[in-house]
Amino acid sequence: TSCTLLIFVLTMLLFPDAQMNAQLEIDCVVGAHRFPSFEDRPSLPYVEAVLREVMRWRPVTPLGIPHCAMEDDMYEGYFIPKGNILGALDWTLNF
Repeated sequence: TSCTLLIFVLTMLLFPDAQMNAQLEIDCVVGAHRFPSFEDRPSLPYVEAVLREVMRWRPVTPLGIPHCAMEDDMYEGYFIPKGNILGALDWTLNF
C-alpha cells in the first residue's frame, strides 16, 4: 500500500546503514543491469528482513484478519463460545 511504501522510504532515510546494506546485497545478487525479481527473493535475505521489519512496524491489516472459534474455550477467565469471531490488533502484538 502507499502507507507501507511511505514507511519504507522513511525507514531508509532514518537508517542509511540499512539502506546501504540492502543496496549492496541487491548489487551483489542482481547486478546493475536489471531490477530484482521475485525469483531473486531467496538470494536476498537482508532485503527480505528489511521488508518484513517495515511490515511489522506498520502492517497492511492493522486490525488483523478475523478468525472464528472452532470450539468453546476459556481464556483468562473469559468464556469464548464456539463460532465467535475473534480478532487481534496487529499493532499491539508487535510492540
